[in-house]
Amino acid sequence: MTLIKGDLQMHASKNGWDNNQPNADIIHITNQAGTRVFNLVTEYSQLSHDDLVFWANVNIVGQGTRAAQNNANMYRCLYNTATPELLSRLLLEAHLHHIGETPIAAMYYKQMMGFANVDTEATILLTRQQLSTLDVKMIELNSDIPVFNSYVQELLSKLHQHGTTSEDTLTNLFRGYRAAQDANFHSFILDIERNSSMASTRLPSHSSCQGLARHIRWKTSTLRRTTDTPSSAG
Repeated sequence: MTLIKGDLQMHASKNGWDNNQPNADIIHITNQAGTRVFNLVTEYSQLSHDDLVFWANVNIVGQGTRAAQNNANMYRCLYNTATPELLSRLLLEAHLHHIGETPIAAMYYKQMMGFANVDTEATILLTRQQLSTLDVKMIELNSDIPVFNSYVQELLSKLHQHGTTSEDTLTNLFRGYRAAQDANFHSFILDIERNSSMASTRLPSHSSCQGLARHIRWKTSTLRRTTDTPSSAG
């Protein structure tokens, strides 16, 4: 979603789609009541479908203006940006971003962002659900700590990419660690929980869990070396 916004803003600035000229600007759109101008890129959600239809009928449909040309160029740009899956969904609802035979880029963008928001919310929900069942994942991975750590980092990165995090990350992480079938590792984890406030605090940043994972990874390799070293006795 952020990528779509940034890409559109870059093209708008480069191609003069947001130059505040009445016969060319297709980014700054006045609502149907004529009471306010909205920036399409960042304020699309405040423009209703009717606002965009009214604006397009006045400025785009059947017009030979620079704005109409910019609309066609912006539509092609957005069309080429869409993934095949998103494109299929948009094509099925073409009536929501076309007026007659004319595609309206602003309406297309608003619909794209609507789909992106739904997908983002679904991804965040699923990722948080996966983080809440790390104990189950540890068992599925046969207590492979490095693989488990990589799995957790992927989930955290996914949340980070969507501009959010999980307040229960450390709680869930330690629940997963406690599910590991390794007595030495259990002792190490219990030691952290007893002697460090880290286990009872919220994760302040994406990098904090990365630091913990590095420490876990180092300790795991140390434990393995200790376990794998033949006893000198005998």
